[in-house]
Amino acid sequence: MMDSETIHEFTGKLMELVFRMKSCGWKVEDKELVKKIISSLPSKFDKVLVDIAETLSISILIDCLLVHEYNIMRQVQEYSLEESVADSVDVEESLQEEAEILYSLNEITQCQVASMERQGEVLSVVQENRKMLMQLQKQMVALMQHTL
Repeated sequence: MMDSETIHEFTGKLMELVFRMKSCGWKVEDKELVKKIISSLPSKFDKVLVDIAETLSISILIDCLLVHEYNIMRQVQEYSLEESVADSVDVEESLQEEAEILYSLNEITQCQVASMERQGEVLSVVQENRKMLMQLQKQMVALMQHTL
């Protein structure tokens, strides 16, 4: 993850890669994803979060990281507001907009995770159906050879 990249952007790319891997038949564990995310985090994320993160599910980890990223953005904005008193920005409205954006990003992330899980389930069913079809084909070939 690059310093300029948001959690939403990074996890979106990661989840797309996971979906592609699953569509190729790879099995990807949540623990692997959690470790990958943790190892890719820039230094601006608290080490306290990293210490407990390995016990979290992927969706809860992403939610925690989004909240942490939001808090960092808010602190940066508060600092810049203190530095430039001349700017008359309505902080409450700005924070409300950011909270709404964070809530939307959180919902999108949860929907992406759920969608990829459903796609993984569909992929498993397709693979099972493919196996059954191959077995049927083998049985048909065996029957045809037996009748000849």
